[in-house]
Amino acid sequence: MLSILAGPAFAGVLTAVPPGVSTVTVLVCERPQGCPAEERAMASHLDSLGLPLMELGTVVDAGPGGGLARGRYDRAMAMATRSPTVANLVEARAAMDALPLTLPNDPVFALLLELGTAQLQSGDTAAADAAFDDAVSASDGRVVNLPTFTGFSPEAVQAGVARYLYLASAPRQDRPLAIGAPSDGWAVYVDGVAAGKTPFRGSIRTGWHRLSVERPGRRTAWVANVSGMMGGPDAPLVAELSGDDGEGYLSTAVQGALRGVVPASDASDELATWARGQGLRWVRFVTLVPPGATDQGGFPEEQIVDAEHVDWNVHAAWLDVAAARFGHGPGPASLRVGGSPDRLRLGVALGYLRLQPLVSDFGAHDHVGVDVNIRWRLTGALSLDGRVGLLRSAQLYYLRPGVFEHDVYPVAAGVRFGDRGAGAAGPYVGAQALVIVPLAEGGQVVAGWEIAPTWRWRVGFEARAGMTTDGFIGGAGLTFATGG
Repeated sequence: MLSILAGPAFAGVLTAVPPGVSTVTVLVCERPQGCPAEERAMASHLDSLGLPLMELGTVVDAGPGGGLARGRYDRAMAMATRSPTVANLVEARAAMDALPLTLPNDPVFALLLELGTAQLQSGDTAAADAAFDDAVSASDGRVVNLPTFTGFSPEAVQAGVARYLYLASAPRQDRPLAIGAPSDGWAVYVDGVAAGKTPFRGSIRTGWHRLSVERPGRRTAWVANVSGMMGGPDAPLVAELSGDDGEGYLSTAVQGALRGVVPASDASDELATWARGQGLRWVRFVTLVPPGATDQGGFPEEQIVDAEHVDWNVHAAWLDVAAARFGHGPGPASLRVGGSPDRLRLGVALGYLRLQPLVSDFGAHDHVGVDVNIRWRLTGALSLDGRVGLLRSAQLYYLRPGVFEHDVYPVAAGVRFGDRGAGAAGPYVGAQALVIVPLAEGGQVVAGWEIAPTWRWRVGFEARAGMTTDGFIGGAGLTFATGG
């Protein structure tokens, strides 16, 4: 009776791995301005095979590392800038504390000073003094680049700055600081200022500080917040960078693998950790270049042609997830076996249908019904659509004696266009040949809207209308489906 919502389409870049996939292709863009042409070409090529495409940035953000923390920090800082309430500033500070990046001193100092001002304005003087004390420690008692204080009254700003200056005028006390790392020569930053290299020994002003240690070649860091007199020369802090890789480091590693340079083992481990969590066996990293380009060495793994008839060479590096090692991999022919999710989707629909006979002497007949739907995704947004249903009279009288005195069974088969990407909402349309057993033959068109609350489930609303040899039909209802 009603079309059941069906399998996802991959005419674009996905943000998560579809269920049932053991191999996924990840596009690596090496241009800061993005790679829209390459993305369209690769997405279209894989879509024609029913295969998913992802981006390296999405992989990094979804996996262990700093991607999600950076996103949280950016959102929290933007919210605190628009509305510098105590709650927003507290969240921004928490996001900053969780960020595995070396930050310049200015945004740290500005955030602490604004937080203290907001708390002072709210009447919480104890919390305000704690924030101002942290600002004093982080800035070494200096006034560095006062924030704009957007959203604060002039009186609040004056009171906040005065309180900060009063606390900063207190006698300075220093504490020893020692930082070690698994290897020597890692850069040490104290409140965003370069302080030396590991093994590091020095002193800092007593109070709160944001310390970070970066290994050469990384954009992310081990970060620790220290306060008071904790630690000392005989109790050094130890920097551990495992699990804190960011997009810059991983992008460099993958780009090297595409050119035959074996990445560092920890970069491969980070990517493999994410892939194992998704149930993947292989991850295929690709970059696209036009034939004749000199910026990619070696022979391409395959050549594709996009919709504008532009030829592209596809260079690939395969990550063996089980071994956490890059290599040549099984090749593109294996993608059809390991990279395609289940194409079959099963569902059920509940709804209402009205039958309007051609003979005007008889009124329309209302039915309630249920449909069982079988969908098979062909390619792109196109799917085969088969339905078998049961209609039961929804009223006590019958449309026409001898014809609609029993339950009827609509059987339809056709195609549907507009399957949405996994996790997305959107419209679709379809057309089917229709047989109402034992009454009439004809055809129908359907239109609906689907959403995907999970990867496995689809729910939505659908309407249909059609014409049979015995009259007009029309109806609507809710749809539910599960499958690949």
